[in-house]
Amino acid sequence: YTSTVTNEGNTTLTDVVVTDAMFSSTQIGESLRVVDAEGNDVAYTLGTGGVLTITGDMDVDAVYTITYTYAISQDEIDANAPILNAVTVTSAEDDDTNEDTDEDADTTTDLYYNPDVAVEKTVTATNGSGPSGELSKEDDTIDYTITVTNEGNTTLTDVVVTDEMFSSTQIT
Repeated sequence: YTSTVTNEGNTTLTDVVVTDAMFSSTQIGESLRVVDAEGNDVAYTLGTGGVLTITGDMDVDAVYTITYTYAISQDEIDANAPILNAVTVTSAEDDDTNEDTDEDADTTTDLYYNPDVAVEKTVTATNGSGPSGELSKEDDTIDYTITVTNEGNTTLTDVVVTDEMFSSTQIT
């Protein structure tokens, strides 16, 4: 994600606070970075609840870019819902003026939800009584293996395998 914070006013801002719930997520690891327009690191403190406070003043026309990488979780994929990311910016000057300097923005990212299951049934052995092990008499046996594979990207639940031979009295 990339968020850009710009001081578009006519006064230097102090105590600029950027709130983004994802800042507190373990899913961003150590990827969070704040830089100015020249690419220099900007000092900040990261509090609880996704609160990032810029250390120092933000001059008129200053532009800060906040970037981080968010790793989606399996639970988010399984939920089959888009990821909403919202950010809000405030400063100490919000209380000092009649101007509303609060700004917020959000973005929605759709996830690819692809439940898919495959099944394969194979003969793994035959135990026949014929000259070369062929199946030739009653009670000769065939060993089967059924393999079920989750080929999608979602967690599958309540997977049911049905085979007409399961109800056979000949299964041992």
